[in-house]
Amino acid sequence: MILDLSMFRWRIAGLLLATCLHCSSDNDCSRADSTCALSALIPYLPFYVPRFLYSGNNTSNTISGYRIDPGTGALAALGNTATLSVLNLKISPDGRFLYIATGGGNSIVTFAIHPYTGALTQIGSVAATAPVDLLLDSSRRFAYVLNTLPASLQTFAIDPASGALSPSSTLTMGSAGNQMAWRPDQRAIYVANATGQVMVFRVDPASGAALLLSQTGLANARGVSADPFGRYVYVTDNTAILKVFQVLGDESLTLVSNATTGTFNTFSSVTPDGKYVYVSNQTTDNISVLQVGDGGVLTNVANQPAGTGPIGVHCDVNGRFLFVANSGSGDTYSFRINPSSGLLTLVSSLPSGVTAQTLGTLNQIGF
Repeated sequence: MILDLSMFRWRIAGLLLATCLHCSSDNDCSRADSTCALSALIPYLPFYVPRFLYSGNNTSNTISGYRIDPGTGALAALGNTATLSVLNLKISPDGRFLYIATGGGNSIVTFAIHPYTGALTQIGSVAATAPVDLLLDSSRRFAYVLNTLPASLQTFAIDPASGALSPSSTLTMGSAGNQMAWRPDQRAIYVANATGQVMVFRVDPASGAALLLSQTGLANARGVSADPFGRYVYVTDNTAILKVFQVLGDESLTLVSNATTGTFNTFSSVTPDGKYVYVSNQTTDNISVLQVGDGGVLTNVANQPAGTGPIGVHCDVNGRFLFVANSGSGDTYSFRINPSSGLLTLVSSLPSGVTAQTLGTLNQIGF
């Protein structure tokens, strides 16, 4: 007699998935030893698609790849891929392509991502003018590039099949930008620029073209991130203060509070539930844990140690892990987030490249 185990395999897979989803619903995939026994079986199930993290290393001109353990958040090194200087990187929503802004390379370079090994293969590039950041829309139709020489916000059309970029339109800016962030509904883009302005651009959903809507002046504006519910915008300024802006009905911004961070704050990342903001502080070598209260008032819960010179900071899509790129020590940290307090517990630390400064994750589960 031949026993067909395929049905049992899928039923067991479904049971394990349901159990793991129950664990992740309260951000607790742990028991006494911080390791969910069920999560360890996930890589062997037929529907499993691994999750990857990539670190862009500016000085060493490499991209470091890591596999993320779905239960613990621990990283396993995949090796480095040579490229041009990396100022920022983003992964396509379908997880098939990685795009990097090369800065001095004057281009956006596209890599194909192997779905199971995470290996990168360069498949194309398109000219840009000293780009420092880029965004991809969730529909996989448009990419937005922040150029500095001259300062502009450039729109590219994306071929969803090949991942290739084609220039579509360019909007000249008065001063160079530093970083961009989407409004949660992707109808607007927030830009922190070099002269201290926080600019709001409305995006045409049909053509992808961007139009300047408003701008708010500051002494400096280094990094920008957005609350997942569209209430607030968070701006770092390379000091020890995080600026909190409320989003008004006409889509403009108004400053509502300041929060104390470590020294020389650079970038920030927000948990998916909007409860915590994490800020990288280069000079004090730590991550500020900020709790979001009523009216956009943030409380500094702690400044927790990271590596030397942390820059890139990225919260995963489930809000369970935080990843940090340390530019001075040239390594990448993964932390587990306590859902009750927001505090961080170091899970792993692995070498990356010189001047690691930007991070991107592939958050994908295949069924």
